[in-house]
Amino acid sequence: HELVRNILYFWTSSKNISASSRGIKIEVKYKEDEDDSLPTAHTCFNTLDIYYYSSKDILDRKLRISAEYGTEGFGFA
Repeated sequence: HELVRNILYFWTSSKNISASSRGIKIEVKYKEDEDDSLPTAHTCFNTLDIYYYSSKDILDRKLRISAEYGTEGFGFA
């Protein structure tokens, strides 16, 4: 599923996690209520910060935005 792959990439900067990646630790940290903020990924530590959104729909929308736009990486133009 493309969405799951994009969330994984946003979260870990890895395209996939295979059986050989058993030692990989991924973590979710929950932050204070904040409907305006997007999830934040710390790829060096495989940590995803997610806010306590006021609804499941907002969580879904924010994760989809992060997954869609967070796969472009970073850099200087």
